[in-house]
Amino acid sequence: MSGGDETGVNRRALSEILDGLLAFGNDASDSFAGLRLRTLAHHFRDLFEPLDVPQLPDWALTVAASLGEEAAALDTNAAAYQIGLAYSGMLPREHRAALGVYYTPPALAARLISQATAAGVDWTRCRVLDPACGGSAFLAPVARRIVDELPGCNPRVLLENISARLRGYEIDPFGAWLSQVSLDAVLLPACRDARSSSPVLVTVCDSLERRPPPELFDLVIGNPPYGRLRLDPRQRERFKRSLFGHANVYGLFTDLALQFVRPGGVIAFVTPASFLAGEYFKNLRSLLGASAEHRLHHALHRGRRRLRPPPGAQARLPHDESPGGEG
Repeated sequence: MSGGDETGVNRRALSEILDGLLAFGNDASDSFAGLRLRTLAHHFRDLFEPLDVPQLPDWALTVAASLGEEAAALDTNAAAYQIGLAYSGMLPREHRAALGVYYTPPALAARLISQATAAGVDWTRCRVLDPACGGSAFLAPVARRIVDELPGCNPRVLLENISARLRGYEIDPFGAWLSQVSLDAVLLPACRDARSSSPVLVTVCDSLERRPPPELFDLVIGNPPYGRLRLDPRQRERFKRSLFGHANVYGLFTDLALQFVRPGGVIAFVTPASFLAGEYFKNLRSLLGASAEHRLHHALHRGRRRLRPPPGAQARLPHDESPGGEG
């Protein structure tokens, strides 16, 4: 099967999975749940329908629809992870590698969020960014944590609060859609009580092209993509302080996090251990050493070995009373 045929079949299968979710949305007793799920799923499926794609056999349609129904019955984080696995598994290898599509297990995300808490993140007031938020492995649990930390808050005020504090960037439209739907599920009770729709917190974009906002973030958290990347002269100029030789995407995201986090803030990333040694990452190590306190906790990386010293979960930026700061 050619790459184009494979993509067409997989997109058709994803459309059927969305049909399963739509069926759940149509039966939902909560009007906001059903309406939001139907609206978002129809919008995303519209991206596929104009394509000339092959028809799946009836047995495959049944399996795809059942996957959607089963996912709708799971916990929000588990459902998003399972849908993400189905999606990434159906992508052509080249496309998956080009976008760095990888979905973070909920247990790993929970551990990193716990470590961010231990590093001093105040969930009642922090501004949080996930610059590679596909699947909402971190954004949805963070939103739930904020809700739990603000009991008794007026629902409308709560939604405004979260809307002002939480942001996600994602280059893959499906990953962005899945993130937003996961956030909608977490915020549904507040939306229902406030009689309001859920705020749109996820932007489809290339994070490496974004510039820091005027108000920086208290926490930059996520599982950035990895792999070599060819930079154009403009990009190489922007990230030259952390580069030596070829660029690796997660190294660029680490530099990006330093640009977006406030002085005294926290960066919590899942990373490979490769930046701990070798010539290619010496500038990144120097940048981290100059920018952050040495407060790295436990081993969180994509390898199979636990290493000491750990490859990096959190880095706390030193406090700086001068205006501006890193970025």
